[in-house]
Amino acid sequence: NTRYLGIYNDTCGNPLNKNAFLRSDNTDNLSENDLNKLKEMNVKTVIDLRYPNETEKAPDKFKDVEWVKYHNITVAVNRKYSLYERYIKALECKKLIKNIFETIANTEEGTILFHCTYGKDRTGILSMLLLGIANVKNEDIVKNYLDCYLFDCPPKNYNDVYKKNKGNIEKVIKYITDKYKSFDNYILST
Repeated sequence: NTRYLGIYNDTCGNPLNKNAFLRSDNTDNLSENDLNKLKEMNVKTVIDLRYPNETEKAPDKFKDVEWVKYHNITVAVNRKYSLYERYIKALECKKLIKNIFETIANTEEGTILFHCTYGKDRTGILSMLLLGIANVKNEDIVKNYLDCYLFDCPPKNYNDVYKKNKGNIEKVIKYITDKYKSFDNYILST
């Protein structure tokens, strides 16, 4: 579930910087070969969005790599709520969102890889925000989010999961645009 975020154009048709961001699932199973490939892809910063207990159970392979700056910034997604409610609660943890965007703003040149455990929820929220402030069309933001289910669902279940989660991410985008009027305004509010 590791893929570039910058495969889209903005609403004016301008391509995004293809190599700026990689979204991913957990990195604990990366081989030495995988690490070398990511080094060749110019990964310089890793933002791990997982809880401390997750990082203890499955340590990030980048944590001790000298050519990467590793950051663990936990984004909370409490499982007792519906998926939509989890996303809204995570978005309203503005101190954490601000910390992530300050970390991104203060990185050196190179690709930023960000991930959680499955590369869907916490990674999906950050992907949505990054694509939103880059003025990517909402339908492309939704597509980017839903593509993670291609890696997680057996083909026979994919259409059901797709429909259910498409509605969730569309409602989250609507929440931001209704409450804050734009993704930029949301980020400025953090």
